[in-house]
Amino acid sequence: MKLVDINSELLGEKRQNGAATARNARLYDSRRMRITLKQWRMLHAVIDCNGFSAAAEYLHVSQSAISYTLARMQEQLGVALLKVEGRKAHVTEEGRALMEYSRNIIRGAIELEALAEKMRLGWEPALRLVVDQDCPQAFIMAAMRSFHQAAAHVKVTLEETGSASAELAILQNAADLAICANVPPGHIAERLLSIEYVAVAHPSHALAKASAPLTDADLGRHTRIVLGSDAEARQQSASRRPGEPVMHWRFSSLDSALAALEAGLGYAWLPLNRVERLTRQGVLQVLALPPYYHNRRDFYLVHAQKASPGIGASSLSGLLHSHAAVMMQSVDS
Repeated sequence: MKLVDINSELLGEKRQNGAATARNARLYDSRRMRITLKQWRMLHAVIDCNGFSAAAEYLHVSQSAISYTLARMQEQLGVALLKVEGRKAHVTEEGRALMEYSRNIIRGAIELEALAEKMRLGWEPALRLVVDQDCPQAFIMAAMRSFHQAAAHVKVTLEETGSASAELAILQNAADLAICANVPPGHIAERLLSIEYVAVAHPSHALAKASAPLTDADLGRHTRIVLGSDAEARQQSASRRPGEPVMHWRFSSLDSALAALEAGLGYAWLPLNRVERLTRQGVLQVLALPPYYHNRRDFYLVHAQKASPGIGASSLSGLLHSHAAVMMQSVDS
């Protein structure tokens, strides 16, 4: 026999041994189950219905079938589950402990079958929603709460990130739905809402103290605080002329950017909904800029590029639109 053949045989034997070891490491392979869900259900029925006769009527089986099943079950487990006194069966201490534990198993099996039925009807088992961090949170949380009440079986992952990251997630099929300012080519999207942006700084900052409307040159002399790697894309107004030198301090979180603003280290363009409370409290001040500097930005709900969205994605999409519409009506009024 050639050396290569010998090595191949040895490698094949090792692979088989490795596969056997892996199988034996799994709980459901290492030990064969002796008790079925049907047997556990019969035990529950006898105890909950307070006797064999009532349990047989509830389960639509004969009383003798229940008696035989439970006798066999006790024999297989080697534990006394019931003790019969006269015409009545009483659960033992061991039987009650096993019964309570098995209730979770039966409940899990029922939920598993229900989930399979939902999937058969077109529900996804899980959804991932990626949201631009500039988007208001209140309507999203309201939509998520409504969705959970209607579809608790769907596991939803919510990720808040920068606009560019949200667009990238939908482009790479890493999200089922994304809320972002730009719609990637070839994707289905609907306008969700519009957000106003304002320039803000600490009241003690030189820009906040200026009486006359500020100019590009005024802004260009001060540090601009930006949020996230794609913060430049959020600024839709001509906050500075092309080539105007501006120093940027870039932060990855809104909390860090706000801390820099409160320390008087610069100014920033931020969504009004994120800074309105701070401006009312006097922590930040909206800068005196000409009207054309103030701008609104549209956000879209983008669907993953699939033949057709599942029931879960469609339901969540509808809820996001309805709650966004309610929020915009309250803002306009």
